[in-house]
Amino acid sequence: MRKSIRGFTIIEILVVVAVIATLAGIVFVSYGTVQKNARNADRLTQVQQWAKLFELYRAKYGTFPPVATGNYCLGTGFPLGPDGQGRCRDSVMTDPNYSYLESGNTALMTEIKKIGTIPTVNPPRVHGDLVGPYGWYDGTHLWMTQVFEGGPSDCPTPTHYSWDDGAGVVLCAFTIGN
Repeated sequence: MRKSIRGFTIIEILVVVAVIATLAGIVFVSYGTVQKNARNADRLTQVQQWAKLFELYRAKYGTFPPVATGNYCLGTGFPLGPDGQGRCRDSVMTDPNYSYLESGNTALMTEIKKIGTIPTVNPPRVHGDLVGPYGWYDGTHLWMTQVFEGGPSDCPTPTHYSWDDGAGVVLCAFTIGN
């Protein structure tokens, strides 16, 4: 007596494919969220390291670094702008209101290096052209801004919301000093 071998119906195959596709989608979305959170955690660590360096400088010398008031890229290794120079904030603009030259931070970096190692700028860009950290410094306080992935509710403590583009980029800031 012969037994017949039964195969899978097209419906059974489609159900299995749908289940696998659903699971793959969940894994893909979860992986993307984990990666984004890891990049944002690295960015937060950078600004916390900067805050610590400025506070250590003030503790040792009794004041923040004696450099000119202005906007500064915090760190080195920023992406090159259209003029071939390293730039922070918006790396593809040359307008000094929206983009700051890394070379303009030499005096500040020299002073901060007296205290410790400059934090690495990594990952450098968020969704194209925006890059941080950067800050406005007036000798008594530093308003630091970092570029994060997310929206208005994604600014990590101790930062607070400053701006977002509505497409996944949010600027979060905090102040150290008086």
